[in-house]
Amino acid sequence: MEHRRFTDIGVEKLSPPKSGRLVFNDKVVPQLHLRVMPTGTKSWSVIYKLPHEPVDPRKKSRPTHRLTLGHFPALMVEEAREGARETLKTVARGGDPALEKISEVEEARRDRKRTLGWLIEQYVERSAKHRIKNWKKTRNVLENHFVGPIGHIPIAEISRASIRERIYAIGRNSGPGAAEEMVRKIKRVFNWAAEEDYFEISPLHSLKCPDEFGPKSRDRVLTDDELKAVWAATEDLGYPFGPMYQLLLLTACRLREISQLKWSCILDDRIEIPADSYKTKRVHVIPLSDAAKSIIDTLPRFAKGEYVFSTTHGRRPVSGFSKAKARIDELTQVSGWVIHDFRRTVRTRMSMLKTAPHISERVLGHVVQGIEKVYDHYAYFDEKRDALETWSRYLQSLTDGVSYNVIELAHA
Repeated sequence: MEHRRFTDIGVEKLSPPKSGRLVFNDKVVPQLHLRVMPTGTKSWSVIYKLPHEPVDPRKKSRPTHRLTLGHFPALMVEEAREGARETLKTVARGGDPALEKISEVEEARRDRKRTLGWLIEQYVERSAKHRIKNWKKTRNVLENHFVGPIGHIPIAEISRASIRERIYAIGRNSGPGAAEEMVRKIKRVFNWAAEEDYFEISPLHSLKCPDEFGPKSRDRVLTDDELKAVWAATEDLGYPFGPMYQLLLLTACRLREISQLKWSCILDDRIEIPADSYKTKRVHVIPLSDAAKSIIDTLPRFAKGEYVFSTTHGRRPVSGFSKAKARIDELTQVSGWVIHDFRRTVRTRMSMLKTAPHISERVLGHVVQGIEKVYDHYAYFDEKRDALETWSRYLQSLTDGVSYNVIELAHA
């Protein structure tokens, strides 16, 4: 074995042997060895003996151990020396560097398995199920907005910036309300994780909803030309996103009410959202126009899955809204709108179509306030159905390119 004072240039110039291997040790840290293989590979290793191991009676010495540190040039000379020194310090204090390295590898492998999806699953099973009455809804929205798009990322690599990017996407595609809600929910997950010692402090402890999606009112209403273009784009999308967007327009429902819709909620002439799944904690009944029923009739039914819109044969509700929304934007060149703007657009058109305001508000599922809330418990089903039918015919006239008469539509 040849002794050398290693330098980066000197190691780089070492020529590989034609056969066998060349082994050198360092004059600065003698236990540091460099192996040069015929392939040109140059690897660093450190040689050591464990003081607690018994002496081999035949060799009259303790067994020699070799620990690979890395390869040149990824590991330069001074880095290799530092690695060798640290290894020898471990030996001096009674440790076994090889076992510690195995432990580090196992820990790294475990950390790779601890993804955001895994963390959310742990949170749901160990906390949400026991503390949140409607925990299934919490699980579903977390899966839709986080597990699907970024659930594969190890939690050790999650940063506030990466979650903010996801919140931006949620806000752009599902509206400011959804963005604010998801900030609250994902912070709750990470606060729980910090309490369980997965983090010393939650990386999201100071996360706030981006200013553009903060608590402020929006006034975006799609024009007739934009509605026509968006509808045409939905036909190009196909299942599940195409008909999902069409039902959102025809019913004026919130995104999660349609994206998480179950077949059990669809009756002959209506959709019924259970109270425990609805924002106002009341059963929400949405009459179906003829156009809406026609779309539902074309949807696939899965043998075991309960969700209407799904990419997993109905086992889980659809996710990945940002890609579908981006595709619509690309096809239409219509910008500056989010899915939630559909509701404002429908509400505005209903006023134009002479629908009474108290009917329009009930179509949207808003709780009527004041004295009317106390005394008027009539469901207004027929009136809501007529309003949605009129809106459906108006929308169809746009997509068909047929002229329309507001008064005729309102009294058809």
